[in-house]
Amino acid sequence: MHKLRAQLKAAGTMPLGLIAAKLLRRAGIRTAAVRRAEVLGNPQAHIPDRMGRLYVDFTARAEAAGWQPIDFAGARVLEVGCGPLAGLAPYVVPAGAAAYLGVDPGADPRLLRHRKTIRRYLKPALNATAPLTSQPDADTDIEAFFSKVTLFTGGLGEIESSDPPFDAAVSISCLEHINGLEAALRALGRVLSPTARQLHLVNFSNHLDKAAPFKHLYDLAPKEHHRRYGRHINLMRPDEVLAAFTAAGFDAKLVPVDVRPDALPADLDPWWRDRYSPEELAVRTALVVC
Repeated sequence: MHKLRAQLKAAGTMPLGLIAAKLLRRAGIRTAAVRRAEVLGNPQAHIPDRMGRLYVDFTARAEAAGWQPIDFAGARVLEVGCGPLAGLAPYVVPAGAAAYLGVDPGADPRLLRHRKTIRRYLKPALNATAPLTSQPDADTDIEAFFSKVTLFTGGLGEIESSDPPFDAAVSISCLEHINGLEAALRALGRVLSPTARQLHLVNFSNHLDKAAPFKHLYDLAPKEHHRRYGRHINLMRPDEVLAAFTAAGFDAKLVPVDVRPDALPADLDPWWRDRYSPEELAVRTALVVC
């Protein structure tokens, strides 16, 4: 019921076309046209430089903490959880990447190459994002873009090998959705070069309400939370995510981005209160860098 109320609240700000597409999908009509209308109707798809600006902002935050930014020039880049619009591809390709692989069960190569996607999102994204890179002569040609971009519609554990390996791995608000994160990170390690660089933004909030990011998150123990709300997030906290990277063989560092002690609810379930400090529970977003 809580999740439904949040979804109805969000629906009040959605364009009518997006609402219609979601209703059709819920009714079982899941054609390519409905999927396309849903993806391109999302307001985030109308902000062409959004992903590039996010990456630039996160890089600056990590650099301030002593991390050296990834040089994408000539690099083979793997993005975990790229989504249907190829995530950071419109940034890393103009930044000089030699190849990009987006890994996501929800990836959709046909949608990405559709003329409406190219016209409404990809071309504007390439043109808006290229100036954010360090490449003065960034290539925004759409055919050059597609020659470097591949989408894999599966999980990390389904990628058997990569020859040559990848030089960088990135993700934005993806790792918190992976159950069995340590195993997924071990699979990631098998396709990365020994010197590969990484930057991952992890969202530890409820994903539904930025004003109250921990509402209905810490009021139940994890088993009950998953039973009531589903397993959409793994409920791992910052130290546990960092430990998963370490166990997978990565020399990783965690950099808090948004910490909200003021947003912690007063009625913490004992399961959370007895296991974590308020400081750890208050982390809404953080970067994991390698």
